[in-house]
Amino acid sequence: MLFAVVIFLSVVVLGVIAALRFTKGVIPLRTYESLELPGFPGPAGLIHRLDGAEKRQRKLAEGRFPAVDEDGLISLPPAWENKVTAGRLACVAHTWAMSRLVREDPAAAKTRKTASARATMIPFFTALVLLGMLAAGLMKFQIALAIGLACWAFFTFSALPTQFREWKAAEIAKSGLKEAGLWPLLPSDAMAVEQCLKALSWCSVAGFRRILPR
Repeated sequence: MLFAVVIFLSVVVLGVIAALRFTKGVIPLRTYESLELPGFPGPAGLIHRLDGAEKRQRKLAEGRFPAVDEDGLISLPPAWENKVTAGRLACVAHTWAMSRLVREDPAAAKTRKTASARATMIPFFTALVLLGMLAAGLMKFQIALAIGLACWAFFTFSALPTQFREWKAAEIAKSGLKEAGLWPLLPSDAMAVEQCLKALSWCSVAGFRRILPR
């Protein structure tokens, strides 16, 4: 009975988080991401324009997707230079904002990174151990399922407070685009970029795979 209750509560917690991630992140992003924005700079140019509003320039690295390391260095995918869309513009601006937050508060950025890694790696290795014990016949399936789900739910839920950095980055990105004169003038384009910014703050939830624009 105890393990059944643990399974139920864990599924509820994970289900609520997953539902919020899907409705507030995945659906809006996939709805508005493909809108093309001709005349807007590519990722590298966008970062330099955003930095220009702060009277600074930075070195950029190449990567498979937009990312920020512990020192605030931004990695950008070269393939995104070919076409600028609302989703890509919002993602690069959001990445720039996360880099700014790293510079302003390195300790909080490290806490966010640690919480995200913990919510991913600990449940993963726990699942491997439990699968090994199941295969060896050392544990019942219900007990293993309860322990695995409880571990995933606990570390995912405990990382939620650090999610505020993602939401704050969306606000910083929006204000940065406006200060740099890069906020779309057409209402439809502006709405698409704003919806993508809001969605991206829900597309990087600790314990779940990060969702990026196509």
